[in-house]
Amino acid sequence: MACNSDFVQYIADQCAGAGEIAVKKMIGDYCIYCDGILFGLICDNNLYLKVTELD
Repeated sequence: MACNSDFVQYIADQCAGAGEIAVKKMIGDYCIYCDGILFGLICDNNLYLKVTELD
């Protein structure tokens, strides 16, 4: 199932307060970036966050 473009825009809008948000389509799904750093994937109308340790 492909992502709905309205859902992708909704997620980007909700994250806008964190910094500069960019969404790039990759093989039918989307990568979402904040200030140039990949932090999640949007697949099948679900948001998956990349978990990393704090410095």
